[in-house]
Amino acid sequence: MKSITDNPNNGQVNFDDMINELIKNFIEKLLKGELTEFLNYDKYESAGKNSGNSRNGNYSRNFQTKYGVIEKLEVPRDRNNDFQTALFEPYKRRDDWLEQTVIQMYARGLSTRDIANLIEQMYGQKYSATSVSNLTDIAVKEIEQWKNRPLEKRYSVLFIDALSIKIRREHVGNESAYIIIGINEEGYREILDFYIGVTESA
Repeated sequence: MKSITDNPNNGQVNFDDMINELIKNFIEKLLKGELTEFLNYDKYESAGKNSGNSRNGNYSRNFQTKYGVIEKLEVPRDRNNDFQTALFEPYKRRDDWLEQTVIQMYARGLSTRDIANLIEQMYGQKYSATSVSNLTDIAVKEIEQWKNRPLEKRYSVLFIDALSIKIRREHVGNESAYIIIGINEEGYREILDFYIGVTESA
């Protein structure tokens, strides 16, 4: 799993670039899981032999988010060219709901029910309940690994900022996703954590 770190040259913290990298890593993980569900067998699994279709590498595309452009997003493809992700339409470069959903997943913590609901909203009726459950497991595992990763013992500087995102509870409303970023003693900056607050405040 990639570490969301950056070594700044100008000493300024670019929240948007770091969030984009986090979103990119998460989307690429889900895309791989989605292709597995589409093909109905895991990578290197014997069930894929003579199945009539197989994995065929990746192609790169740019994806515009509200935090800037995700460059070289790796989208998997199949040999028959039948696979089309449900996360975004072909050639579409802009989709607010996707990035907001990813941030909600990190910021809400490890509620499996919440993540399952968000995954179901993302994939709609395209996949079976079992497939949606498998994709939920991928999302939960990714977030657990990120939440439980080892951190540096010391950070020279901590930054806290908030992003306003739409969250559905009893109704849809704007809430603040707080982002905590640390700069370690080597000058590398890293997203340490997210959490949801009702409004941005001191």
